[in-house]
Amino acid sequence: MGLEKRTILGRRATFAIAFLLTLLFTLLPAARRFVPAALAASPPQHHSATKPKVPAASAPKEQPMPFRTGETLNYRVSWSAFSDAATLQLSAPERRNLFGWQAWHFRGQAHTLSPVRTLFTIDDQMDSYTDAFTLESRQFETHLNEMGKSKNEVDHLTASGQLSRAPAPIV
Repeated sequence: MGLEKRTILGRRATFAIAFLLTLLFTLLPAARRFVPAALAASPPQHHSATKPKVPAASAPKEQPMPFRTGETLNYRVSWSAFSDAATLQLSAPERRNLFGWQAWHFRGQAHTLSPVRTLFTIDDQMDSYTDAFTLESRQFETHLNEMGKSKNEVDHLTASGQLSRAPAPIV
């Protein structure tokens, strides 16, 4: 029974980290990109121009982000009576080319601390690669080390109807 509780807690911790990464680095910037358009809406201006304006071919624009490469957020996790149960670190270590896409690399790491570590040893890392122009997730990696068991997984993500540029099967 004790082992089952530890495994369930490990799964919950993994889910919490994945959820925080997704929320902080994917959903918030995506929601933020719609706000400026609504705020910037102004009444049309009339200009007396001699030439009609021809719409230029619009290339996708990179979305503004509320952070820079190298920024890190550090959290201290408290649990039950333990004020220092674990640490959580969220970072944006780089912006790079991922299979032809310009992508932000986001990383989340969680580590339990003593004395909680004697009950639940967790050393997890999750990496997410998000398209810099569309904010679509392109790749998600999990590197889990929980309770003496390791698991590594890489998922290549492609929107429905889109062709994959990744060399492996897609999700």
